[in-house]
Amino acid sequence: MFPKRFTALCMLCALLLAGCGSGDAPSSVTQETRAPETQSETEAPETQPETEAPETQPETALPEPPDPETAPFTIEHPTDATTDPELPETEAPQELTEAPEEFPTQIVDTPDRPVELNIEPGIWIATGGPDGDRYFDFGTGAFLYQDSGMGLGFSLEMGEDPAHLVFHFGDIENNTPAAIYWDSAHSFVLEWKDGTTERLTWWSDETLADFTFYSNDELCEMALGYYEMQTGYRPSQAAAQIDENGAVAIQLYDELDGHNSTSDWYTVDRFTALGTDLTGNEIDLKKAPRG
Repeated sequence: MFPKRFTALCMLCALLLAGCGSGDAPSSVTQETRAPETQSETEAPETQPETEAPETQPETALPEPPDPETAPFTIEHPTDATTDPELPETEAPQELTEAPEEFPTQIVDTPDRPVELNIEPGIWIATGGPDGDRYFDFGTGAFLYQDSGMGLGFSLEMGEDPAHLVFHFGDIENNTPAAIYWDSAHSFVLEWKDGTTERLTWWSDETLADFTFYSNDELCEMALGYYEMQTGYRPSQAAAQIDENGAVAIQLYDELDGHNSTSDWYTVDRFTALGTDLTGNEIDLKKAPRG
C-alpha cells in the first residue's frame, strides 16, 4: 500500500528514537555540564580572602613599637627632670642663712661703745613714723625731728636677742623696746611696741653736730617771708608736710569764713630750701628776710 521508500524512512526514524533512550549520548552531555560545577568549587578568589596578607601583616608589625630594651632612654629623662630642680631648692636656703652674717648681730650701748655698735655710725633718716621724719645719729646717741628740729638723746642696748633692742630716750629709766629687721647693711625697719614702724636708711657719715637741714617750722617761716617779699602781702598761715618724693610741700593761706583761702603752694628741698611755686617758677627760700 505504501511505497518502499516511505517504509524504509519510517524504520530509520524508529531506530533513531530507540538510540536516544539508551543513555550513551546523555553521558557525554553530563560530562560537559559538570566542568562548570567543579570550576566554581576550586575557584581561587573564594579562598584568597581568608588568607589575605593584610590580615596577617599587622600581627607581624606589632613588635615594632619600643620594647623594654630600647625604651629606657625615654624613661630616664623624667627622672632627670625631677631630680635636677631639687638641687637649687636645697642649696637656696643655705645661701639665705649665710647672708645675714654680713648684717649686725650684736648691739651694745650707743654712747659708751659706738665702735662696737655694728649699726654704721652717721646719720640715718627715719621715715614712716607717727611723728614724721627724724634723723638718728647712732654714733653720738641722739635724734632730731624734721617737723620741729627738736630731738632727744638716747642710749641703746641689746634685748633678749640681737633682733630686739631697748632704747632709752632722754632717761635711762625710759625703756622703749623695738624689733629690728634688716633689709641690707644700710637699711632696716624698727617695729615699736605699739605696732608702729619706721624705716631707717643710712644717709651720710656726718654727726648731728655737722648735719644741717631746714625743719618744717623753719621752712614755713621762710616761705611766708619770701611770699611777702615777692608780692607785698603776707598770708596769715603756713603749713608743711613731706610729700611722696620726700620734698616739703608748704601751703600759704588765710582762714576766711570757715575755709582756707590759699595764696600759693611751695615745694622745696629740705636741705637746700630750693624749689618751685604753684605755677612752676623756681624759688629760693634762703633769700627771704629772716628775723
